[in-house]
Amino acid sequence: QPCHLQKRSPPCMRQVRSVRYRKEDGKTATAATLNGTLATTRWLVAILETHQQADGSVRIPEALRPYLGGTEFITPKAAR
Repeated sequence: QPCHLQKRSPPCMRQVRSVRYRKEDGKTATAATLNGTLATTRWLVAILETHQQADGSVRIPEALRPYLGGTEFITPKAAR
């Protein structure tokens, strides 16, 4: 039976936050978030669930590898 994790936003994160970023043209824009998703672990759970391999390792998406020193897989301690 598959196990799915879910992280609920705490009440303080359910209000609309004004998260802004700078676009390539130098103008600022408001980042779209859902229930404070940007500030919670929801994104991490999604990556782990989506990229977990049969042996328990997690394949790091190519777009995130430069931020993890080029690491391609994260393996469980028992498999190291």
